[in-house]
Amino acid sequence: MADQLEKARKRETTLAEVFTAIDTLDAAHRSLGTALTELRGLGIAQAELAELSGLSTREVSAAIKASKTRSTQNTEHQSTDDNAAPGTANHAGETSPDPGHGTDEN
Repeated sequence: MADQLEKARKRETTLAEVFTAIDTLDAAHRSLGTALTELRGLGIAQAELAELSGLSTREVSAAIKASKTRSTQNTEHQSTDDNAAPGTANHAGETSPDPGHGTDEN
């Protein structure tokens, strides 16, 4: 019984490490894409970026796409949050201000 409990705890700890590593990897991939997108904006061709970085053109494309996807998601979440009704919680759990309360307008 104690052996099974120990295995379950080890499994839980190791899975937490896996998910942390995945989050870190995703963040690094988005950062890579952001930097590659900036270089593309400076006029460097995607094939040249692949050659300069040592990545395949497929990896360069995937990183750029990941950074664009993340930017789009951030913009969509911001828009949704900005359109929240006064006094309601947004995606981050923050409450939007109620324009009729806390002002000196009469």
